[in-house]
Amino acid sequence: MSRELEERLASVPERWRDATRTRAYAVIDYIAAGEDGALLVDVLCRRTGLTTSAFYALVRRYKASKGDAASLAPWARRPESKPRIPQDVTAHIDSLVTPLIAENPARPTEPIAQTVLASWPDHLTRPGISYVRRRVNHVRSEHQKKTRRTRRNDGDEDGHAARPRTRWPLDVIIIDHIAIETVVWDGDEPELPIATLAIDVATHRPVGLFIGLDGPGPAAVACALGDLARLVSGRRAPGPPTIIMSTAYAHGWPELVQALASTGATVLARRSRKLTFGDDANRLLDGKLGGYRLAPRLGHRPRGERATPRAVSSMPNREMGVLQMQLQSLVSESRDAVAVEQNWPPAAIADPRTWEGLAVVATYYAES
Repeated sequence: MSRELEERLASVPERWRDATRTRAYAVIDYIAAGEDGALLVDVLCRRTGLTTSAFYALVRRYKASKGDAASLAPWARRPESKPRIPQDVTAHIDSLVTPLIAENPARPTEPIAQTVLASWPDHLTRPGISYVRRRVNHVRSEHQKKTRRTRRNDGDEDGHAARPRTRWPLDVIIIDHIAIETVVWDGDEPELPIATLAIDVATHRPVGLFIGLDGPGPAAVACALGDLARLVSGRRAPGPPTIIMSTAYAHGWPELVQALASTGATVLARRSRKLTFGDDANRLLDGKLGGYRLAPRLGHRPRGERATPRAVSSMPNREMGVLQMQLQSLVSESRDAVAVEQNWPPAAIADPRTWEGLAVVATYYAES
């Protein structure tokens, strides 16, 4: 659901996207509660900043749109309303703009808009130039998405097709973050923890772990790698390993990638404006970690919105320290099972220097 929701929100202007996302999760929680939804209305109204009547109107709009999150944007029109610009006008604009963008994606918007209006046919309603500019930018955005998708399918570094084949355990390690369906309490507030995991691709086993309540950051990644690096450097594990991870443009991520790469490890960083996570861990671990279910869609919610009233009543409750001890013990056993000499063929050459370097990087981030 999280991925589908984000795809829907992509059509919402960025300045309204956070408000629309908050509204969408509130409405989804209300509908999921069924007959108990009325008990949540006051909390959901405070979350969205809406009156009770406005919130119920939002629910009706969401249902009428058949679950389209974009219909919840503050500026959105009703699902049954007609578009401001006729579809044939939009289609005509796109038919003129598309070949121009395909020829030169960097072509400025204004000359294209002026060209479209200069030859406007008499039988179509003439739109304003601001609408034509928006269509130009929309076509450009769609062209860029299609280009990125093609690169991924052909083996671009952002795509799964480009991932190296694993030769032996600990040859390729994926770093991913995912929420755990277990309620822990921060004072009087229920929370769902986020696990940052280092997963061995060859065995699908977790070999590194960090658990926290805040959104994942560079320090969590370094800590997840630290215990693994310290263990296998003494066991003369082969290397250098390939580390696959998602990063953001925020401060700290580029520095972490550079620090990891300086050890000799190969780092494949999938960089995006907003950190993406959950899919790899959920897939490689079959949706569970130590008996606890993983929740890829819940991890993207703001910290205070992950644990809904339904989650508090239906998910197991644990003390944070107890949960950490349970999962760290599980991962430690898994790490020991993976990092044994018998798993490495004669072609694998020991590389303690790289693993020792990774341990040093992890220690630095943990201390700072």
